[in-house]
Amino acid sequence: MTDYAFKVETIERRVAVGDLADVATIIHYRMLAQDGAPEFSADGYGAVQIGDPSADSFTAFDDLTVAQCKAWTFEALAANANASRNEDSEGDPATAASIEAEMQAALQKQIDEKKNPTVLPGVPASWAAE
Repeated sequence: MTDYAFKVETIERRVAVGDLADVATIIHYRMLAQDGAPEFSADGYGAVQIGDPSADSFTAFDDLTVAQCKAWTFEALAANANASRNEDSEGDPATAASIEAEMQAALQKQIDEKKNPTVLPGVPASWAAE
């Protein structure tokens, strides 16, 4: 079974936006996946700009939580995916949950390839004598 984890690498913030101070603007994140042994792991890194702050629901920088940043990250990624859709796009619009599931599937694919490689590097054994 593969375990997945979301990690915030860093958060960029603006010193002030209107009357608000230390406003989070960009979240740099990493999705981690591990299936048993350390050699069966994968990760992906990204950064996403989050929405503009609202004075009514503003969270001070020092009060941010990983869970909140994770939610904002996947919501922003879903919004970005939906913004690039056109009227003729097939399928359901992206959601935070569907974006997270897609990331997990991509990481699982990397792990599966490590467990059962379909491409191997190397040179013919006969070249060793040269």
